[in-house]
Amino acid sequence: MSSLHESRWELAFTYASAPASEIDNPERFADEYEAMSEDLDNVIFYPDRPLPTPEDFAYFYA
Repeated sequence: MSSLHESRWELAFTYASAPASEIDNPERFADEYEAMSEDLDNVIFYPDRPLPTPEDFAYFYA
């Protein structure tokens, strides 16, 4: 696992671990966020949009 993916996982885990997030399983959320971000690494966005943040992903995760 690269350091970029580790930091993405940690970012998602930190977000999901916060009491306000109401996510039951932070590790699973972080794993799924990391998988989504890996899938989108090679997608060309128009215009050049950044990857969704954990907050954005949580909206669709629920």
